[in-house]
Amino acid sequence: MKNGFRPQKVGFIPLPACNVTQPAVATRQRCGRVRSISGRKAGFTIVEVVVATALLLITLSAFVAAFVQSRRSAAIADNRLEAIHIARRQMEIISSSNYDALTVGTRGFSSGIYTGSYTIISNRITNGSTIFNVKDIYVTTKWVNAAGKITSTVSLASSISEELHQ
Repeated sequence: MKNGFRPQKVGFIPLPACNVTQPAVATRQRCGRVRSISGRKAGFTIVEVVVATALLLITLSAFVAAFVQSRRSAAIADNRLEAIHIARRQMEIISSSNYDALTVGTRGFSSGIYTGSYTIISNRITNGSTIFNVKDIYVTTKWVNAAGKITSTVSLASSISEELHQ
């Protein structure tokens, strides 16, 4: 026993160079350098790190692309919903008017980024000997998306009868 060094119990390998013992199945440490039992250095090679990083980047880019697409879809849905609300509001304004006050023709309106028009057409519907005076109303709302490339449109249609709308 030199300098108080004693061999350890069975299953451990004494490493006198650093005066450290490790289990035989684990890695051997020689003065700060880690090697496996087979003598090969432990850790990842540069190729393994590059491949793992590439796989991580591909996965993350797929998640980012899905997130961006979902944000675009949400913005389109929000614009479409707002356009429908504007068209319905315009339809309610027109429908609440007196039948005789609804003049035939096309008129425009706007609300923020939304523009639109409504058209009133007068019709006569006959049912046997009965004649009904009806006015058809068409409301169209348009907007340009945030990128300024695509114009979208929402249209509503309704009919108002003179006999029912006095």
